[in-house]
Amino acid sequence: FTNYLTDAYEIMDDDRSGNSTARESQNICKVLSDQECRQFFPMKDAIRIQGEAFVAMYNGETQNPPRMVISMPNKQNDATTDDTLFKPCFNQDVLGEKVVSVRPMNESLYNLPSHSGCILLWDRHTGLTKCVMDAQFITGRRTAAGSGLATDLFARTDCQVLTVFGAGVQAEEHIRAILTVRQAPRTIYIVNRNIDKANALRRKIVAELQQTEMEIVALSLDEFQGGQYDRYRSVISDADVICTCTASQ
Repeated sequence: FTNYLTDAYEIMDDDRSGNSTARESQNICKVLSDQECRQFFPMKDAIRIQGEAFVAMYNGETQNPPRMVISMPNKQNDATTDDTLFKPCFNQDVLGEKVVSVRPMNESLYNLPSHSGCILLWDRHTGLTKCVMDAQFITGRRTAAGSGLATDLFARTDCQVLTVFGAGVQAEEHIRAILTVRQAPRTIYIVNRNIDKANALRRKIVAELQQTEMEIVALSLDEFQGGQYDRYRSVISDADVICTCTASQ
């Protein structure tokens, strides 16, 4: 991922210096698929880059204008809207924008994700498009990387219990982020409204980590709330890190 962007920046520099070879290739636009983004953007790098981004924002080196939202009527459901969000930013070298489309009916009507999008990079000086990336994976990883950075800075170093509310992409990425900055905890709790999704995430993490000594427990929110609070009190009281990765109330 970093190498792809480095190549793009080098082309930008050559373009502006008048390099003849660069002029022949100045319209090169790199396109990164979801799989390529996963390959080139490991969690460790994401956390480091997130820290650099926070510092750049604090120092005024990066500008983040207000996002624009286009809301359109949903023909299948009057109670919802089809929204597309445009989120621009720029620094001294590059102009970028994430475009995210939210279509609540996608899953039920078309068996497609409700959220999709792309990230685009332009040379700030020439305006030429330099890179187009799939945004779904990067969004999940970048969001969790911010939590990973905060955990690295503020959480206790000997994390023994990690509790995660939610079982979607953000829950999965948050578990990876915490395990990147802390040694494997003794126990991971995954609490979700749908126990099947919690168990699916549990199986995925177990297969990925191959940690026989780590206990990964899936809990349904109904169990957690349904008169069994004392039984599951430790899910919160013993947790060293708690990640709330759901918009559910």
